Amino acid sequence: MEATPLGAAALAGAIGTLALFSVSQANAAPPCFGSPGTISVCDVFLALEQASLNNIGASTAPVLFIGADDVVPNGFTTSGFATSSDGSIADHPLLNSSSPAFPNQISTGIGGDAVPYDGSNPSLLNPWTLTFTNGPNTVVAVTPSSAGYTLPPFANSVTVTGGTTTPTVSWVGSGDSAFVQILSKSGVALYSRGDLSPTGSFQIPSMIINNNNSYVIEVSETYTHDGSTNNAHYNEAAISRALFDYTVSPTAPLVPINIPMVDSSGVFHFNMSVSAGVTTYIDPEIATGYIYAIGAGNPDFASVTLPILPNQTDPYEIEWDGGLETAFVSGGQVFDFTGAGVSNFEVNGIDLANGLSPTNPTAFVTALTFEGAGMFTGTMTPISVNIPEPSTWAMMLFGFVGLGFVGYRRAKKGLCNARPPA
Repeated sequence: MEATPLGAAALAGAIGTLALFSVSQANAAPPCFGSPGTISVCDVFLALEQASLNNIGASTAPVLFIGADDVVPNGFTTSGFATSSDGSIADHPLLNSSSPAFPNQISTGIGGDAVPYDGSNPSLLNPWTLTFTNGPNTVVAVTPSSAGYTLPPFANSVTVTGGTTTPTVSWVGSGDSAFVQILSKSGVALYSRGDLSPTGSFQIPSMIINNNNSYVIEVSETYTHDGSTNNAHYNEAAISRALFDYTVSPTAPLVPINIPMVDSSGVFHFNMSVSAGVTTYIDPEIATGYIYAIGAGNPDFASVTLPILPNQTDPYEIEWDGGLETAFVSGGQVFDFTGAGVSNFEVNGIDLANGLSPTNPTAFVTALTFEGAGMFTGTMTPISVNIPEPSTWAMMLFGFVGLGFVGYRRAKKGLCNARPPA
């Protein structure tokens, strides 16, 4: 089972306030060191790791995740240090990574305190020596070796179906196994389920996700020491964590929605396979507009259908070809780009009356089709505006009224270019 806090700092305000869940695995017992009454150390691990783009602090560069899942007494009174087999890194501190999900974990975490690994010193993948101390007692443990392992590809085409508090998560991958985690936006593991197939699906149980918060859904591919789906920490040799933002959307259609990775700048990134003419639904957070762009080597966009919002009184504005081409479309209306498609376009005009803000995410489900088959690794960059203080609204109202007629004329002209709903 896999549920990894980013470190003690991320948990400081969470312990005792979050109801965390985990699922135990019926696998062979991990090796243990020490003994009860002094220090007991079980489930010792060394894993080569990497996280996808994310905004929760997990390292996107390869690192070594080192520690033990079950140290008693735990990190509140026991300290730990790690030393590489070649001695090039000595006494690297292990954090108190205790959490309600893993109350006895002491590890490097997977953030900035993990050991960087650029491949220049492969001996770092050999077993590490871990030293745990509590008062007069000291126990030395040795990790498995991850020598010869590389990182598995990230899970791709990760979708959720239902848009509810119990979504079904589906993915495509190529490791030995996969695990699914639900994380808070501060990086705390709220739920973890391992022993899953490298390609598969899993429904999140009730009481994990609620209607009022944003989450990160983690789908991770692992290479295991024995090649099985057992991804308990001690059996994991290499892990690639794909991290996706998710917010409950009661209006989301009951179709698979591709969810994005979000970088530290708030840009949405996708990683999914697409086919010519087949509609793909994507579900980022919302703002007043978005810039859509394909990734290198991706097929061009063929069409877009924007959602119906409850307070969207005006059409959306779509611009492409550097702003030389403009069309106005209503929610639910399929808009086809002419010719061979486009590599990027911009959507503006999400009505402020909807009260939508990037800091209060609400699903904005966009349907896309593509000109050909391949991978979509493109981005959506949110566009937001600063809402003026109430005292400035009166001065702005006249400007809005003066612009209204011009906007109406542009809307009428643009709507002539829009394709009617199918």
